Amino acid sequence: MTELRAIKLKRLYYQSWYRGCKEMDIFLGAFAEKFLPGFSDEELALYEKFLNEGDQDIYDWITGKQELPAFHDNSVARALISFTPA
Repeated sequence: MTELRAIKLKRLYYQSWYRGCKEMDIFLGAFAEKFLPGFSDEELALYEKFLNEGDQDIYDWITGKQELPAFHDNSVARALISFTPA
């Protein structure tokens, strides 16, 4: 693992666990712990882009209240939507 990747992973873990909305902290934090280590650089970039969205939008997408926008329709977002934290 390159240092750059290690730094990016730490930042994404932090952004996943400390969102400001407890439900999103738990959900995204658990997802990050399970999937980020195995993600490719491209998948990490897709996840990072997803994290730039607001908590309410992410919540609505993962709960099915709103349809996932086409620009987020990718393997990472689909994994998020189908993820169930333990």
